[in-house]
Amino acid sequence: MISNARRAKLFILFSGFFAATLSLISCQKNNNFVLTADKKPFFVKGAGGDSHLDVLRQCGGNTIRTWDTVNLQQILDSAAHQHLKVMVGIYIVDPLKDDSFYEDTVQVNSQYRSIKKIIDTYKNHPALLMWCVGNELNLPNSPFAFDFYNAYNGIIDMIHENDISHPVTTAIWNFSRIAIINLRLRTNVDIL
Repeated sequence: MISNARRAKLFILFSGFFAATLSLISCQKNNNFVLTADKKPFFVKGAGGDSHLDVLRQCGGNTIRTWDTVNLQQILDSAAHQHLKVMVGIYIVDPLKDDSFYEDTVQVNSQYRSIKKIIDTYKNHPALLMWCVGNELNLPNSPFAFDFYNAYNGIIDMIHENDISHPVTTAIWNFSRIAIINLRLRTNVDIL
């Protein structure tokens, strides 16, 4: 269980197109973190997508990453059948593709409510490993991007409150120094 009081950002960088996914983050001595699934240390060996799960498992894989929640129940069930874990991608509007979206509180609140329904529906599924809020986002660099970062962190904080067992990450488009700085200083994600 991840307590909000002890929640610490854990940034682990992985090469390739797939990021880490783990069910729990526990703090041990000297602020070392252990990522676990089913109460055991877990090391991701995975792929993106939701097909050929049997082949992934036969090759030693243990995790898939989705880009959105279309057919999520079927994907989670299929993954569980193959003894795989899933990093569930949650689509949000990219702030650089629609710069006015996050200024509209009606749209922002609608996005928040639809994501909350997803979290509440799937948070107890045995194949769920982690939530990934945003797929290949273009994080705004502007110091005035308050609307986006408030909405984004509102979603992450809601997930932390409603699902204390699964960490939250994101997938970013531009893997640059400024993007990492924005993630560390301006978001509440647990793992990168």
